[in-house]
Amino acid sequence: MPTPSAPGRATAASRPLPAGRFVTRADDGRVLTMRVGETRELRTRDALAPEPTVDGEAVEAIGIDNVQAGSGRGWELRAVRPGRSRIAVAGAEPFAVTIEVSPVR
Repeated sequence: MPTPSAPGRATAASRPLPAGRFVTRADDGRVLTMRVGETRELRTRDALAPEPTVDGEAVEAIGIDNVQAGSGRGWELRAVRPGRSRIAVAGAEPFAVTIEVSPVR
């Protein structure tokens, strides 16, 4: 019998990233889904956070330069090919998410 998901945790099938939705520390540990060609913004309130690490080739993280001073840092997450990538943000508010990218239909 399958084990149910932990409360607050979602599976790839149940947690697509809606358009306009930011990826933040609130998503820590979750598996989110996107389609090739989609973009979302990754945000942290830590203005000194280093560049995120991306394990896998499905998603690219591109720095955003126009984030207002004192409001943290941001990166565009771009789904570039089907597969899975784990994105980890370090700094004062560390978190990590996994993004599963499906082909365009």
